[in-house]
Amino acid sequence: MRFEVILSVVMGAWTALVLLVVALCAAAKRSDEAMDTALASATPAERETEVTRPPSSERPLRTLSLASAAALLDVNPETLLAWEARYGFPTSSPSEPRYNQSEVLALRDGLDEGLSIASAVSHARECKRRRRAVTIEVLDHRDGGLAS
Repeated sequence: MRFEVILSVVMGAWTALVLLVVALCAAAKRSDEAMDTALASATPAERETEVTRPPSSERPLRTLSLASAAALLDVNPETLLAWEARYGFPTSSPSEPRYNQSEVLALRDGLDEGLSIASAVSHARECKRRRRAVTIEVLDHRDGGLAS
């Protein structure tokens, strides 16, 4: 009789554990499908943007030195400092001239398209704004993060 009770309890616990694992796998699959749907519905420009931390974290994923950023833009470092002073973009960290790589690349893309520096800065700021909007949308899990 004792053995039957112990066996029943063990089998019940095993069944509960298996059901929990199956439920977690199903939730993970729904989450993956929701992410795939969100990425598929994004515009091509949004798909090409890198995923960054939420805007509350001001630290970019990759930063460039003044010389590296200037080299990517094919300008003198003094020119880059002048652009930052005049247009406020690209932005550097307060302690030293280190630039967010995505800002520098967006600015370079605008210049490569033949835009003036003022237009290229506007273009780069718009790309940054769109990237932040997509990042907030993708990282917002207040509803539990699962698609229904």
